[in-house]
Amino acid sequence: MTIQYTPRGVCSRAFTIQVEDGVIQSFQVVGGFHGNLQGISSLLQGMPVDEAVQYMKDAITHSYFKKGDKVLAGQKIGEASGFISANVICSVSGTVKAIEPRRVASGAMVNSIVVENDGEYQTVEGLGADRDAAKLSKQEIRDIVKEAGIVGLGGAGFPTHVKLTPKDDSKIDYILVNGAECEPYLTSDYRLMMEEPEKIVGGLKVILQLFENAKGVIGIDASTGEIQVIVGAIIEDLYLAVEKITGNGGGKVADVPFYKKKPQEMFSSFLLLMAGCLSPVIPALIASGLLSTVLTIMTLVLKVDAATSPTYAILYNLSQTVFYFLPVLVAYTSAKKFGTEPVLAMVLACFLLYPDWVSAAAEGGYTSYFGLPVLRTTYNGAVIQIILSIFVMAQLDKLLKKIIPEAARHFVKPFALLLIMSVVTLTVTGPLGGLLTNYIYAGVSAIREVAPWAGVPAIVLLSTTIGLVAPGFHLALIPIATASLASVGYDDLINIWFFCCTITPGFIALAVGLRPRKGTLRQTAFAACLSALLGGISEPTTYGITYKLVKPYYAYLITALSTAVLAGLLHLKCYAFGGYSLTNILLYLGPDLDYTNFRNALLLVGYMAVMSFVTVNLIGFDDSSFDNEEKDPAFALN
Repeated sequence: MTIQYTPRGVCSRAFTIQVEDGVIQSFQVVGGFHGNLQGISSLLQGMPVDEAVQYMKDAITHSYFKKGDKVLAGQKIGEASGFISANVICSVSGTVKAIEPRRVASGAMVNSIVVENDGEYQTVEGLGADRDAAKLSKQEIRDIVKEAGIVGLGGAGFPTHVKLTPKDDSKIDYILVNGAECEPYLTSDYRLMMEEPEKIVGGLKVILQLFENAKGVIGIDASTGEIQVIVGAIIEDLYLAVEKITGNGGGKVADVPFYKKKPQEMFSSFLLLMAGCLSPVIPALIASGLLSTVLTIMTLVLKVDAATSPTYAILYNLSQTVFYFLPVLVAYTSAKKFGTEPVLAMVLACFLLYPDWVSAAAEGGYTSYFGLPVLRTTYNGAVIQIILSIFVMAQLDKLLKKIIPEAARHFVKPFALLLIMSVVTLTVTGPLGGLLTNYIYAGVSAIREVAPWAGVPAIVLLSTTIGLVAPGFHLALIPIATASLASVGYDDLINIWFFCCTITPGFIALAVGLRPRKGTLRQTAFAACLSALLGGISEPTTYGITYKLVKPYYAYLITALSTAVLAGLLHLKCYAFGGYSLTNILLYLGPDLDYTNFRNALLLVGYMAVMSFVTVNLIGFDDSSFDNEEKDPAFALN
């Protein structure tokens, strides 16, 4: 038997129901939102007619409130009476003014609770309380969604908890988040995605906990020209694919509202900001570390003479290129992140690396620029100075766009932007790292006069905390090591600091890589481990793992600092520069075969390995930031 029905007050135009022996065989709908209707059809198919009728009757929501009752924001004022039904939550605090039929957006008359807003927005106890979604069971998540009365924004207002309760979780392949508004002039989804994308992604991650085999897909409207995508290890392939389709690429990430965050959240956000600016250059850093390993093998195993071999010399230049020009690379990624001119940002960084400036910086002291004092300091390998300069550049860029007439903006703005930023960078943002370095070493020297063993722990503590605001400041301290090697034949400060803070990240990366099941994180961790332990390059671990996962950073801090204390007590010495990788561990033996010192170095390597595994496993970490990198991304473009 076929039943035809024309509904009223909803988006759907017609129902066609096939019934045999009192059981619904199919339920087809014309019009309405396809996804919701598929869900209803799936639920009703195979259900006895009487049960289906009762099922849909149960969708009516009941309220126990009456006129004059006081209600609070977030309070349940209408209770679902069936599975396909939703609680009604009050959005304001006030007094129930009436309970009567009111016309809703679909045009239908619906029994409604009218609340007179008192303007105070007093909330029920517990509203907005933090919960760790990762610790919730599937049923707890569904119960929370149901209790909150969450429904779809279509005309049907279909309950979300019903959508999240299919017959077989394992058969769900995709979770679709519809951000492509089809109604004209509506921009609520658009603004929500622009202003609070982290909440959308966070909610999708919670839903994906319910469906182990599903991938998350966010459908967006591509016609606005303002698509912003955050991805991980597949960035290169995705960039080329998007650029091929759209004709352009890149984009900026919304500014982080630091002033709204708690102190610990500000610290985490700073680490994430660093990771965001430096993540794109991690492949180059890893390659540089592996090239350093090749150079070490060439000298130790193949007995290549580093002083005379042209191949060795060229490979060495190649391995150092990424560090020499790191400011240029970071300027580009920072400009993309902050939304300013990438080419002008790179020109500003190149200006700081220009040979004449590098030569002048080697002489030290001060010079002047437009009558302002300028500190002569080198910027090779600088990071924070560049990020800070490009951040200021982005703000200046916005200001110049407002005050320069459009007719002259094309040629006046680049000139003004570059000229003003050259002044700001040389006089303010650039020298901060150099000035901080001088103060740090003065402090370390004062500590060593009181307690000689405390020099290494002091500089390790500073470099892993305050030193975060001036990565690259270690380059200015290298002359201390070379002077010590020339005068007494060993270095017991700078190389030991590098030893603690480079080998430790290698073992931290290994400990992280052996824990998760996410292939992308494991690949990143193992590559970073080899880069640190064999190549002496810790940046892949620092920016790709510890800054991104945050908690492993604290494991790194504990391990490196405690190792530094032991190294200071043992008076560990390095007899040549470069003793901060396992391939160069023989540098602790020295030309006079100091076996005691060499044994101490090996013991400290073992200590770093054990301590890294212990702290990483005790502190733990949340690797959900790699979720989107583990799954092949899918994008629905309207």
